[in-house]
Amino acid sequence: MALQPLWVGGKRYTFRPVSNPPPCINKLDMNKWFKFWGGEYLSDPKILSLDANERSCWVTLLCMAGQDKGVVKYLTVDMLITLSGIRPENIEKYKGVLDKFKKLNLVTLSNGNVIIKNWSKRQMSESYDRVKRFREKRSVTDNVTQTRLDKIRLDKIKKENPLKTF
Repeated sequence: MALQPLWVGGKRYTFRPVSNPPPCINKLDMNKWFKFWGGEYLSDPKILSLDANERSCWVTLLCMAGQDKGVVKYLTVDMLITLSGIRPENIEKYKGVLDKFKKLNLVTLSNGNVIIKNWSKRQMSESYDRVKRFREKRSVTDNVTQTRLDKIRLDKIKKENPLKTF
């Protein structure tokens, strides 16, 4: 699929087709998730200072950061703006969105990487290890219970049909 140029205000923009994602999202694990603190998002003064398109960029950035423990590699502002769904005629207005995030102390920009501040603090909680142990224990218990139920069912079938061998 050929790249289609778009002219806005005398400047030419070329966008990658959806079937050929930019390198920063080319190998994303689409099953990864991250904790999103909705109440904080709706009440944080830094977030409230952003307009709708800047918020879209922020959420897109969080989604991308969730793939690599709070770090987004090889991201350009154009890629972020495009992935955030900002209309092409508004691209120039949002070219400084990463700098704005830096001024608000939301991110650190380092060697072409965007690092979300306090990522690990917001992703882990005190209960994380406790919940992890509980789920592992439950998984083992469920397997043992299933094995016992299977044995009981086989014993019942053998009693009902003594001539069949299993």
